[in-house]
Amino acid sequence: MRKSGLLAALVALVVVLGSVPSTAVAASGSVELDEALDDQAESDTLSFTFTAGSNATVTATESMRLDGGNVYFTFDEWERTDGGGSGGSQSWQVVDGGTYRVSYHATAESGASEGTHSATARVETQSGGYVASESLSLSVDVRSPRMGEVRTDQTTVTFTDDDAQSERVSAEISNEGRGVMKPTEVTFSGVPDGFDVGGVSLPNRVAGDSTDGMNFDVTVDSSVDEGTYEFSATLTDNLGHSDQFPVSVTVRKPAVAEAATNTVDVGDILVGQSSTRTFTVREAAGFSGLDGVSGEIVGVEADGRLSLSGLAYVETGPGGEDTAEMTVLAGDGADQHETLSWDVKLTADDRGSPTKTFDVEARVIYPAKLGEVTAPDTEILFDRPKSEVASHTETSTVEFSNTGDLRMDVESVTATTDTELVDVSVSDEPSSVAGLGTGSATLEYSAAPDAPEGTYEVTVTVRTASAGEKTVTRAVSVDHGVELDVERNDVEFGETVVTKERTESLRVSELLEYERVDDVTLEKVSGPDRWLTVAERPPNAFEPGERAPLVFALQFDTQAELYRSYNWTFVLSGSGVESERITVRATTKPYSFDRITEPLREQSSESGWRGTVAGEMSTSLDRIESRLQSGESVPSDDLSAGLAAGRGTQLFIESAAAAGDAQSAGNYSAAQTAIVRAAAAHRSMRAYVDDLTAPEVSRPAEDAVTAGDERLGELVAEQERHYRETLAAEDATTIERARAKRSLGTLAAASGESERAEQLRTEADAAFDTYLEQVRNASATRRDARDVRAAVEANATFVLFDYGVVLNPARFDAVTDRTDRALSHYERARTEFTAAGATEEASRTRAEQAAARQSLRVTEYTLYGSLALYGLVALGLLVTVARRLYAYVQDARTASSGDFLVASSPADA
Repeated sequence: MRKSGLLAALVALVVVLGSVPSTAVAASGSVELDEALDDQAESDTLSFTFTAGSNATVTATESMRLDGGNVYFTFDEWERTDGGGSGGSQSWQVVDGGTYRVSYHATAESGASEGTHSATARVETQSGGYVASESLSLSVDVRSPRMGEVRTDQTTVTFTDDDAQSERVSAEISNEGRGVMKPTEVTFSGVPDGFDVGGVSLPNRVAGDSTDGMNFDVTVDSSVDEGTYEFSATLTDNLGHSDQFPVSVTVRKPAVAEAATNTVDVGDILVGQSSTRTFTVREAAGFSGLDGVSGEIVGVEADGRLSLSGLAYVETGPGGEDTAEMTVLAGDGADQHETLSWDVKLTADDRGSPTKTFDVEARVIYPAKLGEVTAPDTEILFDRPKSEVASHTETSTVEFSNTGDLRMDVESVTATTDTELVDVSVSDEPSSVAGLGTGSATLEYSAAPDAPEGTYEVTVTVRTASAGEKTVTRAVSVDHGVELDVERNDVEFGETVVTKERTESLRVSELLEYERVDDVTLEKVSGPDRWLTVAERPPNAFEPGERAPLVFALQFDTQAELYRSYNWTFVLSGSGVESERITVRATTKPYSFDRITEPLREQSSESGWRGTVAGEMSTSLDRIESRLQSGESVPSDDLSAGLAAGRGTQLFIESAAAAGDAQSAGNYSAAQTAIVRAAAAHRSMRAYVDDLTAPEVSRPAEDAVTAGDERLGELVAEQERHYRETLAAEDATTIERARAKRSLGTLAAASGESERAEQLRTEADAAFDTYLEQVRNASATRRDARDVRAAVEANATFVLFDYGVVLNPARFDAVTDRTDRALSHYERARTEFTAAGATEEASRTRAEQAAARQSLRVTEYTLYGSLALYGLVALGLLVTVARRLYAYVQDARTASSGDFLVASSPADA
């Protein structure tokens, strides 16, 4: 234990003694600070070296602050002098015998005291053992400014108008000290009335032993009189130093001459000619008038000349105006649109008057001149069918420019060709063309359809009044078009059922009727090599205007992919014509779902049973078709069953709707027929829906069947109600009862009630037998009536106009008895027909009864007439006999008395 402790002590002693540096280098530096600056920090780098006596980890002093913190030393870096390493950490490993340089930043900030500031930096081991130390010294020199005299120049404020005038005053600041001076403000005192001082501009710093400038604005109101005015200004820096200096300002108010505008534009001047213009000169200041003005033209214009006149005679009051003249000459060599310009200085003939400058400008223009005449070569293309046009026309435009600036008057534009085969005329020619403008006229060419191909010459001449005349020659060509035309380039077969053969035809022709087309070919360039064939090809050559059919035949076989669109492309070409591309499109389809689904979709939007039945069945079929289109496998049984169910649904909806409409109209007979059809269609729907295997297909179809079953039940219930009311009616005929039972039986059969249906059919058969018996009895009674009527007519004395006439009074009783018997038989027959329900026979019997009644009554009436006639004859005989008897008695009385002799004497006399 003692030996170990002693050994450790010896090792520590060796380390300490071995770390003592062998050399020491003084570390000192210096910086300069400016007293006027409060944000200054100046640094110097100090360093010293030491040699390590052993291997150890050492630490250097981090920082040291002096002078209230304004001076401080901070560790910067260490470096092994032989290049063995360096670093910025204040702790590092030293190697025995290695020499190290330690650097510190020495910094002095604003506020540091002038003089030398020292501190000691130490390098120690981690255990606090001494390695090295060095005194660090920083000398601080604080430089101070010293404000010298501020100098200003005499300032003159000259009024150029009646507004307040300002002038910028410049002053020179002098710093006679070594340190930087920071001017902070300028104050003014004794400023005269009407003066305003502002806009001070001070330099931020003035370096030691140097000068810098400052500026401020002096503004003088127009009410201030002419004269020299003084006031004081005081400059102060940030250390409180100041200097007062005088400011002298002279105010002058002379007459001021200026042009009324900054630029006088003389305008356009024709080349080689001059133009004189009056311009306005005004007194701008408003304090005294003008009495003569001097003008100076600045510069020389090579292509023009400017002269001024009348300026010496300009005379105005304060603020007044007068005029003078200027003349501008455009030289013969001036370029077109060249701008001639001069600067003109005006100065009033008044001491101290300022000079005002304005610009004079003029533009050189040229007279009208006919420029280039252009017209294109023209092609008359015969591109319309020969039989449809009377002539071929083409138009082109001739253009001619006016390169001058003045208007160019156009006298004429003419055109001629060197052939009678092509006519040309000119229209829309202008009467004039504006300066620098372009005029145009239309050349209208016309060629007859029979004109041969060729190139001809056309001459166009433009004549002007004063700008010249020009002629150009161009070519006009006649070209016969040739076109192989196809009626349509897209042939759409649309959706085509597999195995069904279809054809599509289109017309191919040489359209324009001028030239023949040879080497006509039709080539398939893309598409399958099967299913589509060219049933009829166009010929190899077409005469002008010839037409021919092109027929495509299409038939897909079962190897074609369903719902895939197939395309074929053909190229029809010929010699000297553009080729025509013909695209044929077709889509395979197993069956045309649209004929079933489209009507169902239209009805699916309706409310109630119809929309439900149609919508659900349409959904089922759409799902089958969607699976086919997406390439999914669909069992053939599902496909056929779905299509059959769709057709049955269409029939059911149609029949059920007709039945409902008939019931609403009270036509139950028509409703019965429609219900039977609807029931059959519904059974078909149910049977085919039961065959569907895919749940997503069968579910909506089953919903359609259920909705249809409900509607069918409602129709049957309404029909049964009607027929039961018929059976219960007291005035129902036998045939109506029979038909009602038969209809009820049919409804029971349609509803699947076979036993009830059989019972009702048996009852209906019995009712029909009763009906037949009633009809037979009624027919027999009607025959009896006919026999009696025939007997009456057979015993008539004679027949007049189909009516029997009886003149024998002895037959009176027999005729009246048979008449009553015949009419009674007719009435009984009609009643029996009516009760049976044989309405047509009842109506026929009624009509026959009415005819018989009329006929028999006529017979009775003739019998009555004969009796009356016989009575009248007998009465006439009795009257005649009575009159004769009375005459005889009278004659007898006269003869016996002799009175007849006396009565006749006077007459004889």
